[in-house]
Amino acid sequence: MAPNDQTNLSWPLFAIDVSLLIYLLYLAVFAKRLWPVAAAGFQLLIVATHVTFAMRPELEQWGYFSAYYLWSWGQLAALAVGAWRTRRPDLA
Repeated sequence: MAPNDQTNLSWPLFAIDVSLLIYLLYLAVFAKRLWPVAAAGFQLLIVATHVTFAMRPELEQWGYFSAYYLWSWGQLAALAVGAWRTRRPDLA
């Protein structure tokens, strides 16, 4: 796979995303907060986007990146809410 190959899945990025999913699922199970559940849900959608593109590489690249970025923004929002609420324990 060439460095700028736009038709194949980026396996190192997939491995990082799966690792992050495992960690967020761990947080979601053992934390007594709601934001890890939302962050894990968005991360699951990110991994599902990877898997979908791996199974169907003929899908349009813009659709893959659009979905990936959409889920990433949702996950960042969940993490931001979690960070904000952690700094404000009266809201947790």
